[in-house]
Amino acid sequence: MPRGVVALTTDLDDSAYAGDAETIVYQLQFRAAPKRIYKVTLRVGRADGTEVGDATARGAKNSVVSRCRWASGATVTTSNPHLGDYRVPVFANDSSTSMGVHSSWYLLDPPAGTTTVGISIYAGRAAATYGQVRIIADGNAILVIEDVGPYSE
Repeated sequence: MPRGVVALTTDLDDSAYAGDAETIVYQLQFRAAPKRIYKVTLRVGRADGTEVGDATARGAKNSVVSRCRWASGATVTTSNPHLGDYRVPVFANDSSTSMGVHSSWYLLDPPAGTTTVGISIYAGRAAATYGQVRIIADGNAILVIEDVGPYSE
């Protein structure tokens, strides 16, 4: 049986701009139980980038890559295992046109105890040429971890 939400935060801040280097922007801890599946969901309303190159051309300039990582313990870094990537286009410094990030990842059977998930971002294309990227939290931005049921091999 699913046990529901085990951790959530609704007080997300806008991320700083990120370039080619992957940067952890949000972290959330929870207490993992043995033999469980956890769903991690991030919903942030907007993404944008810096103006680089031809600022008059319309269309996507870059993409913000969001990646979910996890670790046993209280800290997660960009060297910890990841659960996958999610890319959204950004249209230079135009958060009105750009999309937001609404993605989910599944963590299967982590070790019991304190577990931390981290959301990182980086530019999908060379930041020096196509600009840095960021995600912009709005009033409904959320990071949530949900126990969705038992894990069986």
